[in-house]
Amino acid sequence: MLQRQFKLISGLQPPYLEQHNQFKKITTNGVQVINENRNHWVCVSTIGSLPNTIDVYNSMTKSKISAHIMKQCGELLRSKRKHDTIRSMACQPQVGGSDCGLYAIANATELCFGGSPCSAMYIQDAMRNHFLSCIVQKKITPFPRAGESIKREEVIFTKELNILYCLCRLPEDKRQCMAECSQCHEWYHSKCAQIPKEVFNKKITFSCLQCKVAKA
Repeated sequence: MLQRQFKLISGLQPPYLEQHNQFKKITTNGVQVINENRNHWVCVSTIGSLPNTIDVYNSMTKSKISAHIMKQCGELLRSKRKHDTIRSMACQPQVGGSDCGLYAIANATELCFGGSPCSAMYIQDAMRNHFLSCIVQKKITPFPRAGESIKREEVIFTKELNILYCLCRLPEDKRQCMAECSQCHEWYHSKCAQIPKEVFNKKITFSCLQCKVAKA
């Protein structure tokens, strides 16, 4: 619904695309809901953020930025730079452990409508019925609030993505091998680029998918 209503905002892609490294790059005006290890939902955005930075709005605000969230942020930024930044932003914490998806959608909606999740205070008990109503009407609107906006210290902490490689635009992963493309000389993680074992046995050279397509 958000993708249909806000065509000038990038992102808003089906979260399952991450499983196949198929997220499209988001611009400086982007919003995306992502899933963390199949048990938690968060909203990430570049709206109002600093250059080469992506903001994470996590309703379980005490949680650290996991490696899985970092991976997805790297894929969404797809920066050619070797250093990018992730900021954990202050937003309303959820009560209980089952409404993270509603909060992720509410925060994404708030950003699309020009608001800030850092100042939003939703009525949690009304969020589920509101979302169901939006589905029936096939149009999403901002989630119900409890009075006026509140002031929060926006940035909780920042984390650097240093020396970025591969399709995922993340650092070297000590748990898997990496190979250098023989044409563009970018380095790729074995899992991300599905590099065959023969490359690491030095029986064949490796060319990344982008170079193969360009050469075809």
